[in-house]
Amino acid sequence: MAFNEYMHERNPFHKNPPDFYKLAQMYPEFSKYCKYKSDKKCTIDFKDPLALKSLSCTLLKDLYGLTVDMPTDHLIPRIPQRINYILWLEDLLEKQLDCVGIDIGIIF
Repeated sequence: MAFNEYMHERNPFHKNPPDFYKLAQMYPEFSKYCKYKSDKKCTIDFKDPLALKSLSCTLLKDLYGLTVDMPTDHLIPRIPQRINYILWLEDLLEKQLDCVGIDIGIIF
């Protein structure tokens, strides 16, 4: 998960990457995919679609109280990056620019 200077300043993860250890304590379904590195540090296998799905669902539940399900045979959204995308669009819409845009993506 890339966290860098391009993260939108209003993104809740701008200077605070998700705390997987804390999330694992709060959400047992997510904890199944955590690999503990040391005391209060853990990670997931970012190549495992089930782990990514669990992370995305857990972040949506933790941040917004949303309970969602998504298929693992499609791209799984990286929530911090999707939040960036929405915030950048919001910034553009607030400027009321005379422009045209296109979003090429997927839906699940």
